[in-house]
Amino acid sequence: MALVLFHLQLIAIISVLITTAFPYPAYSEANATLTYCSGDPPYKPTSPILSPTQFTDFLYGVATAAPTTADRSSGSQLPAGDQIIYAVAQCRFDASPSDCSACLNSSLDSIGSSCAASAVRYDLCLLRYDVHDLSLFDENEYSATVFNATRAAAAKPAEFERDVSALLSAVVNDSAAAGSRLWTGVMTNSSAGRSVYEMAQCIPELSGADCARCLRGALGRLTADYNGSAGMQVLRLSCAVRYDTYPFFDPSLPLPRTLLNGSAANSLSAPPPIVAPSGNNKHATKVVLIIAVTVGAGGAIVLFAICIYLFMGKVARDAQYKQIRSISFDLKTLCTATNNFAIQNKLGSGGAGMVYKGMLPDGQEIAVKRFSGASHQGITELGVIVLIAKLDHPNLAKLIGFCYEKMEMLLVCEYLPNKSLDNYLFDPKRRAQLDWQTRYMIIRGVCQGLLYLHEDSQLTIIHRDLKASNILLNKDMNPKIADFGLAKLLGSDRTHEITRKNAGTLGYMAPEYYNKGQFSKQSDVYSYGILVLEIVTGERNSEFEGSSDALYLSTYVWKHWRNGKGLDVVDKSLGNLYEQDEALKCIQIGLLCAQHDRAKRPSTSQVSSMLDGPNEISEQPCEPGYVPVVDNTTVISSPEQAQALFNTYRAVQERETV
Repeated sequence: MALVLFHLQLIAIISVLITTAFPYPAYSEANATLTYCSGDPPYKPTSPILSPTQFTDFLYGVATAAPTTADRSSGSQLPAGDQIIYAVAQCRFDASPSDCSACLNSSLDSIGSSCAASAVRYDLCLLRYDVHDLSLFDENEYSATVFNATRAAAAKPAEFERDVSALLSAVVNDSAAAGSRLWTGVMTNSSAGRSVYEMAQCIPELSGADCARCLRGALGRLTADYNGSAGMQVLRLSCAVRYDTYPFFDPSLPLPRTLLNGSAANSLSAPPPIVAPSGNNKHATKVVLIIAVTVGAGGAIVLFAICIYLFMGKVARDAQYKQIRSISFDLKTLCTATNNFAIQNKLGSGGAGMVYKGMLPDGQEIAVKRFSGASHQGITELGVIVLIAKLDHPNLAKLIGFCYEKMEMLLVCEYLPNKSLDNYLFDPKRRAQLDWQTRYMIIRGVCQGLLYLHEDSQLTIIHRDLKASNILLNKDMNPKIADFGLAKLLGSDRTHEITRKNAGTLGYMAPEYYNKGQFSKQSDVYSYGILVLEIVTGERNSEFEGSSDALYLSTYVWKHWRNGKGLDVVDKSLGNLYEQDEALKCIQIGLLCAQHDRAKRPSTSQVSSMLDGPNEISEQPCEPGYVPVVDNTTVISSPEQAQALFNTYRAVQERETV
């Protein structure tokens, strides 16, 4: 019997370990718990003051800043004529950055954009905007009550209600006394037979007094709506309270907390005495002992395994959070480093934003990419940025860190003194520094960097914006692929992914990516092919003036290649000082990569083998694919723009077919 009791105690200990080592369930967001929309929108489709795109970018900036802050919240204001739009994004304090980001992304998709005031709450986050100051609390603001349908009703609803009310009242009072916007509570020995966990949280815009008013109003609503449920929430626009009989937050976090002993504490009876078995029942007792020992041991092993599994999951999430924080810069640091993004520190610009030179306090020189509002929708997720920051290859510019703060999105990478390839390739004077040997070295180096992203790193990374301005040159003119602001991961079992937010630079986007949002390794290969043709010809694809028989650089080169006059397109500034066989091979590789059918394009490893192998390549290119070229800074930022450009693309196709 002692052995049975030992196993029962062991099971109890392991159960406690589970609730302390990993006390909350896996994040899951099925439906919004609160949605609110009131009034006319703060913009008009044709308003010169504020467009829908500007409004969407504003909300996106607020939502993407919250996951990187210590309190998981972010607020901002946007002037719109004679009024101001106020917005706040807030996650639960125990949310990981990745879960917070995922929840707020869902909120961006769900929030009403045709309202004067709107809010969306999920279990883990809140996104809200209003044309009235959010710090001015309205006692009559909208609220909703949510019951946890998966939890069984309390066995003693009246006693349990008293316990819940006592804990919530204590939490609200303690929070008000401390002036805190966040408080938690735990009651042991409740009438439900287990502990009760409570959480209260206000938006950071509220004063301590208004937070207390909001929470007391929520407590009154909870008391009025209570129906005996073992789990319940009252959600308001400015605050929320919740209780449940399982630890839905991590009790080990160093958070302000109220601890109470419940009404069942003094009514616990002593366990019945153990009675020695009589002689007639000895055989039955042995059977019971064997079964109890077997079940107890098996249960202990299973519970111990679960405990280890859940604990390791928490360790992994904590490690990811530390990694994100380790490469996160605050906006003030980057403003100081770049002298408030002074024009004299500007290194370059494009459709996605501008690049500035800066210097960190330790003397390290950096390049800071500051994204424009139109490019926010396609920006790389935080998890991908963390992975890219770990990459180490001589042909990849080192990503040092990032900043998401106050609607600002910035990437920080190593500074290279020779800036980007386009500063040499398309400058009539500086082009002379690019002899053929240097150009061939750049073509090979970019291929090696792309090969590492596609096949040699642990994960498949699609760059999505490969072009001359994103190829940096070190002091020896060796190339490094830079600007991973649009990079995406490709699943190991997928040949391509589809995005509704195609972002990139026209003239370098593969047809299937531009038309259907399909990105893959082959869409990067297409961009590489266009880049190779630019390096060989010295012509910028987006500024190609065309000829009598071709409107695009790739078509122009292909027609010369088809007619056996490939060398006629080689950059005239090289004169005769280049290897003709290598030049023809590079033209052929560029055309193979730029083919319309992605299935016919070579893989990155095949391109690498072609560059390192014999000059004669057996594969012959078909007519290249192309998308409409507007200028070097055009990026796609809305479905309407994409459709308009697609119509242009079709018209050009028909024109060239005739």
